[in-house]
Amino acid sequence: MNILTSILNSTKATIILFFCCLGYFCLNSSHFFVFAQTEKPNPLEITEPDPLLPPKELDRPLTSIEKRLIREKTLILNERAQLELAAGNKDKAFALWYRELRLQRALGTIEEIIALGRVGEIAWQQNLSQELNTISDRLLAIEQKINSKNTLDLQLLDNLGKAYQQVRSLDHAVVIYQKILANNLQEEQKILETLGKLHLARFDYERAADTYEKLLKSVRDKQQKNSLNLDNNISKNQIETNLSKEELYLNKLVEIYARLFQPVKEIEIKQQLRQKYLAEQKTEQLAALNISLATNYQTLKQPEKAQKYYEDAFALAWSLQQFALAEEALQKLALLYQEYQQQNSALKIYQELIKVEQKAYDYFNLMNTYAQIGQIYEQLNNDREALIAYKKGLELAISLNYRVDYFQNKIEQLENN
Repeated sequence: MNILTSILNSTKATIILFFCCLGYFCLNSSHFFVFAQTEKPNPLEITEPDPLLPPKELDRPLTSIEKRLIREKTLILNERAQLELAAGNKDKAFALWYRELRLQRALGTIEEIIALGRVGEIAWQQNLSQELNTISDRLLAIEQKINSKNTLDLQLLDNLGKAYQQVRSLDHAVVIYQKILANNLQEEQKILETLGKLHLARFDYERAADTYEKLLKSVRDKQQKNSLNLDNNISKNQIETNLSKEELYLNKLVEIYARLFQPVKEIEIKQQLRQKYLAEQKTEQLAALNISLATNYQTLKQPEKAQKYYEDAFALAWSLQQFALAEEALQKLALLYQEYQQQNSALKIYQELIKVEQKAYDYFNLMNTYAQIGQIYEQLNNDREALIAYKKGLELAISLNYRVDYFQNKIEQLENN
């Protein structure tokens, strides 16, 4: 026993001594497990010399021959990377692209920015967050370098803004284009359009509304100058472009104010759009717009105005043989009457709707219309007319093989009363 105890004690002492030494080593050695702590080097900041670039110590600009060779190589690298990506080798593809980007940096800032945007968009499309962050960080570094200079290069900023859009750094893109806007009034409309799209992409509807209101005012100012003959240089194509732009901006504002749940502003813009369609005799767009206006008024609890626009929409759509819109207008008008407990008026509308649906061979909606008519007659305790409507609906349901049980149950209930 004494021998065994001695061995055990000796073993314990050895173990304790081992862990003490290990702990001391861990605390005092900066190299312990360094492989687990070391991060991967930034592939865009690799300092190893590239055979196509002159040694850094020479510190001279590239010759025309060197630039040509580098451009040829970047094209080859991009093509090879595309092939690797198509083959599913993403790591190899981006290793090639990273070398291309390092070479592009030597060609100049604009060339590098354009390439960063192109490759960054691929990283975004492939959902490669690490690669996307690497490229986005490089763009940020370039922006910081640009900001540190007192000069303003609008072409450089424009390319940077486009690259930010490609890598989906929309907040940074907005900052860039706001800076461009402040210094380039000649391209105001184009820049504002870009900002408007960016605000919408960021779901910043308040700023989007402000931007498109400015665009709308701008294009109307141009039209006013033309009408007063203040701008003799404007061509017929420019006039048509301005009219088209005005319609585009109005439609964007309709969309934005709908997103902001501002029905009063939405109606205001739609009324402007309606006047434009009337002035330009764009009758085909009017029916849909009238239905939309009616829906807004219905939301604001203004049934008289809603009724007027539904009726106008139906009349116009029917005259133009826009049967789908004519159906929609009557369907919504009937539901409006039902909402305000005007069942007899709703029935009259449904009877008109039957004619439209028969004309359009829309048997599915015709079946549903008979269902609505049957329900209203039931509410009015007119079982005989309800039964007639449900039986007509059943005929269509059988032919469509849809809602057959519903109509059969309704008919059975009424016949058993």
